[in-house]
Amino acid sequence: MKCLLLALAMLLSGTAVAASPEELQKALDDRQALMKDMRAALGSFVPMLKGDKPWTPAEVQRLAGRLREGAARMPTMFPLGTSSDQRFTMALPVIWKDPAGFEATAQAMEKAALRLKDIAPGRDPVALSAQVEVLTNTCLDCHKAYRLNR
Repeated sequence: MKCLLLALAMLLSGTAVAASPEELQKALDDRQALMKDMRAALGSFVPMLKGDKPWTPAEVQRLAGRLREGAARMPTMFPLGTSSDQRFTMALPVIWKDPAGFEATAQAMEKAALRLKDIAPGRDPVALSAQVEVLTNTCLDCHKAYRLNR
């Protein structure tokens, strides 16, 4: 009974119960896969920005949707035990020290992706290019604050 109460108290206080090394590695692998997917989605705009591919609303909405969904998942992808002081990762410990700031950054990215999705039907290349730049800058801001430089 004492163990159950202690576990409940830890959960309610925000202290996570230790995960197995396999679970932590899976969390890290899932996070890295999400970041690669988001990078690929954002990179898919390059041919559109260069004028080599048209700004088709369906494609812009699909890519923006992937980015929005990824941004929404980001705050849950950094469980305790997966920081750079515990295993190799590019994520800085500040993510776990300032979760509210990290979540606000993810929400800004989510909002920028949603805005891109909303303006896609207008097919205005100037507005779309400007919003891709806003979205790119939210990624860069996050990396500057929460990721090791390569």
